[in-house]
Amino acid sequence: MTKRWQAFVNGAVGNIIEWYDFALYGFFAPILATLFFGKDTPHLLGLIYIFAIFAAGFLMRPLGAILYGHIGDRLGRKPALIFSILLMTMSAFLIGCLPTYGSVGSFATVVLILLRLLQGLSAGGETAGSLSYVLEHQPKENRTFIGAATFAMIILGILLASFTVAIIDAFFTRAEIAAGIWRLPFLFSIVLGTIFLYMRVQMPESPEFKAEMESERIIDVPIKKIFREHKGLLACLVGLHALAAASFNFIFIFLPSSFSLYEEIHERLLIINTISLSVVFITMLLFGYIAGKTHKLVVLMISIILMMLSAYPLMTLIGQGEALAFLSVQASLAILVAMYEAPLPATMVEVTPTNVRYSLISLAYNLGFAIFGGFTPLISSIIIQQSDNNALAGLYVVGCAVVSLISLYFIRPYYFKSTC
Repeated sequence: MTKRWQAFVNGAVGNIIEWYDFALYGFFAPILATLFFGKDTPHLLGLIYIFAIFAAGFLMRPLGAILYGHIGDRLGRKPALIFSILLMTMSAFLIGCLPTYGSVGSFATVVLILLRLLQGLSAGGETAGSLSYVLEHQPKENRTFIGAATFAMIILGILLASFTVAIIDAFFTRAEIAAGIWRLPFLFSIVLGTIFLYMRVQMPESPEFKAEMESERIIDVPIKKIFREHKGLLACLVGLHALAAASFNFIFIFLPSSFSLYEEIHERLLIINTISLSVVFITMLLFGYIAGKTHKLVVLMISIILMMLSAYPLMTLIGQGEALAFLSVQASLAILVAMYEAPLPATMVEVTPTNVRYSLISLAYNLGFAIFGGFTPLISSIIIQQSDNNALAGLYVVGCAVVSLISLYFIRPYYFKSTC
């Protein structure tokens, strides 16, 4: 195995366990809403509570970005990535061990919130760190496809979570799942985490970071340099993540939980979700290849416009709760998400300076997800509750697409400067 592919395996594959752990919470939202807020809580209100905790996990991600970014830009990509996977694994495992509201009352809810906050802290350092580490081993001509493949590992982790929950749903009743079966995927994370932690302990440091160290260009406090010299770039990258954050959480967290009340959809929901995630995984690799052969910014622009034109009309198709319509809508939106996210990793790495890259990408990525993504399920649930119109929830995604389109326009000077 060449050093480039070894770097991809060590850096990107760790994303699988990180996002397997992080996504389990979203897929088990209807069950957790009952277990940690009491059976008397109305379904939609319970979901709003559980999505509020979901949003709190995203709010911790910018803090994680600052913490892991500082470690990654000061001490190295490797130690930051090791600590990240360790914290996520232990948090998920402890969620699987938690007593429920019925056993210890609100204490269970408080501990669930704390563990979710720790997961958010860990997620804040993982994606940007793995992107920086993997792409710093790659020549520029390969970065777009390899960057898309690195992002695809995130999808694979979420897909693994969805597949795991789908298997559980197929073999157990909802009562059995609520009685304790839901714990098994969280507990299993300790096995995967141990394997990937060992892989990261063995991996070498990034060559570009070592070159920065040898040239004595390491920054004492990277976050200060970002706000002093790179505020404009940071703002552009945050806005660029608006659509990625909102659309992904809308499609794969909000929609499955919100429409689980429809009997026809509920019976096939996890299978539908798994199929749509598979579509994202495959098409992200395809669009990564296409963007690498054409122009990243053009692919980004086309995908944004298509999402703006499609989100609301597609949402009108699933108003009657038919499983086939739900699959068609989710898969269609999934393709547009893949098209948008495929060129993002290489774009982020190429426009950011090496000595603040980990911190800058982490902060932009996680601020984007905290501001626009973490609240997506919560805001979408409230929109439907207030309007009694499922389709209107799609307008939130459209609004975030507008933000990303404006950010794409303003990021062009940074991109062309880096490629000259």
